[in-house]
Amino acid sequence: MSQGPQESFFAPVRGSLAAIVTLSLIGAASSVVPFIAIVELARTLLPAIDGGPVDAGRVWTIVIVAVVALFVSAASAFGAGAVGHFADGRLQLSLRQRIVRHLQRLPLGWFDQRSSGTVRKLVESDVTSLHQLVAHTIQDLLTAIAVPVIGLVYLFGTGGRFSSFRRSQQVAACGQPPFTRTDAGNGTKRTVPPYPTDRGWWEFSPGTWSFSAS
Repeated sequence: MSQGPQESFFAPVRGSLAAIVTLSLIGAASSVVPFIAIVELARTLLPAIDGGPVDAGRVWTIVIVAVVALFVSAASAFGAGAVGHFADGRLQLSLRQRIVRHLQRLPLGWFDQRSSGTVRKLVESDVTSLHQLVAHTIQDLLTAIAVPVIGLVYLFGTGGRFSSFRRSQQVAACGQPPFTRTDAGNGTKRTVPPYPTDRGWWEFSPGTWSFSAS
């Protein structure tokens, strides 16, 4: 059974497309790691505020992982882009060769009824328009989907079922209009919004900041 046009369209670059998908996912996942590392680093250093001990080994491990993830993310993004552009070149060459072979089998009357611009559009412009799809869109689309998904998985994985509720509280609080406090020392009015954290709320009271545990 002969293979249909749609099935064989990306056949010359099928392996390259798989490599683009793999590298794009690796790059997306590793690009989130430094942000997760910042959160984990803050958790590790948090006991130092109360004079508690800090696990220096864990701190260095988090820093090293974050730095390695940055290099992996950059290398994966570069690799996916390079593979995508090489695949685009091979696909365009293959399509042009197939179109030219097909044009060679057409009767001369077909060319008499069409201008040279129409033929040039078939061989050149229409094929060139595939560049954005192969070289850029696949990588950009996968990155745009994978990064927020990985971030949400981390939030729900670390915060449990109350993670979304806590985050929604913080987002809602940050969106509220700030309130005005008057400094008892000099009577100066200050406009300061409440600042939510995972452990409570920082608020400005007359003359000082105060923390309210939640």
